[in-house]
Amino acid sequence: MYTIIALILIAITVVFTYNSKLAELRKRKPDFFNFGLTLVATFVGVLFAMELTNRAKFISEEETVVKILDATSIELTSNLEDALTYSEIIPILLQKAETSTDSTNYLKTFFNSNSLETSRLFENLIDNEMVLRHISSFGLQNYTSNCKDLIHLRRGIYMDNATNESILLGYGVYIRVLKFAQNIITVEKAKIIEGIDEDEIKARYDRFRKEFSETQVMDMEQLKEFIKNMKLE
Repeated sequence: MYTIIALILIAITVVFTYNSKLAELRKRKPDFFNFGLTLVATFVGVLFAMELTNRAKFISEEETVVKILDATSIELTSNLEDALTYSEIIPILLQKAETSTDSTNYLKTFFNSNSLETSRLFENLIDNEMVLRHISSFGLQNYTSNCKDLIHLRRGIYMDNATNESILLGYGVYIRVLKFAQNIITVEKAKIIEGIDEDEIKARYDRFRKEFSETQVMDMEQLKEFIKNMKLE
């Protein structure tokens, strides 16, 4: 913005300096023209300085946002690794539930003692004005939806009346939502570092959404098999 104003002032100065129709006026009032040129030069210098300052601030903010996204990605990876360790235990608990003669909800007992965590940095990104200035509109939409999904899934898993089936379903979806949260971080970092445009951002989110939706269409047996084969990608 400041650069555009400076260029307009320079263009006006060129017109007043070299326009032959104003030659007589320049001869009659040289002091006035010299003062005007000095004033314009001063303004142009100030405007360019402001533009450079703003640009430096913008770049500094981008670097800070990338660091925040990196830290968030590390936390999400840790959350995912912890949650994926449960996939080794869940099949054993399900088998125990099938052969047990009592009414113990083994999955519920297990999850009550082992909570599913989500990155605090990820949940608090919405409160960071600097981050909001640099993420895409598609990123903000997907982020908001993702946070709501994580909250609702955790609540569903830990409800008093949760059954083995509902906990198993919630856990399977929770893993996919956590992975999608990582995808959000990946896309938004690419926006800043690689400078990808809105069309590419939308295409990447559409692809991740499609992959996410395809893994949701499962019956209970498919979900059990899916959990058995879970890996950190």
